[in-house]
Amino acid sequence: IATVGFSGLNVSWLDWAKYMAVPGIAASLMMMGLHLLMFKQTGPVHIDRDEIQHEQEKLGPMSRDEIVTLLWVLAALILWSTDFIHHVDPAWIALIVVVGLSLPK
Repeated sequence: IATVGFSGLNVSWLDWAKYMAVPGIAASLMMMGLHLLMFKQTGPVHIDRDEIQHEQEKLGPMSRDEIVTLLWVLAALILWSTDFIHHVDPAWIALIVVVGLSLPK
């Protein structure tokens, strides 16, 4: 993205996502293949839904910190995806969100 910025072209976050969708999916598939090749399955996979449910219940409801983090991340995603409306550089949005996440309680 920095190279595009130096070139003088204006590429929004959604434009970047559109241009990088195919390379991103290809890279993800290659990494998944490499992972499966390097870390071969050694035995059968068993998913115990009751145990998963029990572990989720042990976690309890979301804490205040988790909710605040979720809200900051959602705000960043919404602002990044609507940069063609407000024209705020994505780096500024990221900086504001990082500062917001580091604020004391």
